[in-house]
Amino acid sequence: MIQVISTILAFCIVLRYFKLKQNATKKYGDSVTFQIIDREYNKWYKKRGNGVVINKNTASMFEVDKVIWILKKNLEGQGINKEQLINYLEFLENYSSKKYGLKEMALPVLSYLGIENLLKNISSNFFIKNSFLDSK
Repeated sequence: MIQVISTILAFCIVLRYFKLKQNATKKYGDSVTFQIIDREYNKWYKKRGNGVVINKNTASMFEVDKVIWILKKNLEGQGINKEQLINYLEFLENYSSKKYGLKEMALPVLSYLGIENLLKNISSNFFIKNSFLDSK
């Protein structure tokens, strides 16, 4: 019986992994190009303080040009052209965040209720066992 449960659990985990991978492409409008641009931008932003230079109020134009040129070279190295980048920027401007549905609201409520009941059971069992130990 335990083997059946563990097999079903492993199967559910694998299915969830594939579902998450599938949803990752939906985030970018099912475009591999948008995924590449986003990945390269995130790596560039974290590397060597490029994000600090871009967000700094007192950055000189030369500093900003230098870090943007690095990003341009990284994107060109991945095969991204200017038109694809413009399409990506338009996609970001038009992108609306996901609205919360019934499923997204029900999951936290059910999780809270389940955890609350679990903690009540554990705490009541703990106190019952401790009271038996004290009485002996």
